[in-house]
Amino acid sequence: MNNHKKILSKSERIELLNCHKNEDMSKYADRIKVILWLDMGLSFKQISELLFLNDQTIRNYLELYNAHGVPGLVSDNYKAYTGKLTRDQKEELTEHLKSNIYIDVNPIISYIELSFGVKYSTSGMCSLLHSLGFVHKKTSLKPGKADKEKQEKFIKAFMEMMQNKSENVPVLFIDASHPQHNSMPAYGWIYKGERAEISSNTGRERLNIHGAVNAETHEVIVIESTTVNADSTIELFKKIETHYKFAPYINVFSDNAKYYYCEKVKSYLESSRIEFYNIPSYSPNLNIIERLWKFFHKVVLYNKYYESFVEFRNACLMFFDSIPDYKEKLKTLLVLNFQKFSEKAINALAFR
Repeated sequence: MNNHKKILSKSERIELLNCHKNEDMSKYADRIKVILWLDMGLSFKQISELLFLNDQTIRNYLELYNAHGVPGLVSDNYKAYTGKLTRDQKEELTEHLKSNIYIDVNPIISYIELSFGVKYSTSGMCSLLHSLGFVHKKTSLKPGKADKEKQEKFIKAFMEMMQNKSENVPVLFIDASHPQHNSMPAYGWIYKGERAEISSNTGRERLNIHGAVNAETHEVIVIESTTVNADSTIELFKKIETHYKFAPYINVFSDNAKYYYCEKVKSYLESSRIEFYNIPSYSPNLNIIERLWKFFHKVVLYNKYYESFVEFRNACLMFFDSIPDYKEKLKTLLVLNFQKFSEKAINALAFR
């Protein structure tokens, strides 16, 4: 095994890979390859044979990178991009980029040239963005109507309740999941140059799983139902009460699905040991069972093919039967650490 000494940090290597991907000029791309290949352990001789360069040229590129970073590799005679941004301009650019998301660097290059009269190459822009603390990654979704103030009020009240309640009073979060009998392609480690494929199903059959998770012990209670409605809610409540038959009462939290608040469910709760509370609207981030569903999808559905619906159903239900096997993982996933979103909400009902 070649135990060569790495010349790049992880962040430096990522920067070079991104710049190489976006570099239009082959001579600059080759210079970047030299540094990446040296970091991988290739010798000067191996690189010279691949790129038809002499050893001294390779050594010059390494010295240029050590002295000036990526900008030194992507500029002849290293002129440091005439018109280098000042500190104030960098701060202004940073604030602009925090408020405006660009898919690639070309519009940013145009923005800088128009705003500051400075022209960057593609690789130079990649280097600048990394130096300012930006990385190229996917955006993520957040609820569009979440109310930060009501979420904070809920979190404060919930944590106070957890601190003051008796040990024999369980706290559960409930919700429903509707896994469909079809393959769910997802990211995975695939051998370079090869394509990984999974079969897909044409059917649209799905399961309806109504479940609850204990916020402290991470016990999971689920039922399978034809549909999720008032009847399945009551069936789940009954199973919860049976499971916690010695508890004086049971705190249950849910989202604002209409069937939770219909007359049939309200009537049942009048004589039930369940104390029922709602989470603020548009706040799946406050319902920890959402994290359980996501983990369930990852384990059972991602990159998996089930030829028959029966096989699919068995795999889904087996996951919930095997919850104790995931005890350590659930400890890290289901911690009471709530993320807050800050958009204005409508029809939100705070925990009281």
